[in-house]
Amino acid sequence: MSAMFWYLIFYGGFAVLAVFVGFAIRNALCTFDVISCKDRNCQPQ
Repeated sequence: MSAMFWYLIFYGGFAVLAVFVGFAIRNALCTFDVISCKDRNCQPQ
């Protein structure tokens, strides 16, 4: 049973990390004007 628990911990942490890295990359691309910044969550100041 503990094996399933560790799988949930591992994959849950990996998913959160992937989302965080994705937002960081998006903000970096937006900062350097690589992508269009029309998204309200990606507005350069």
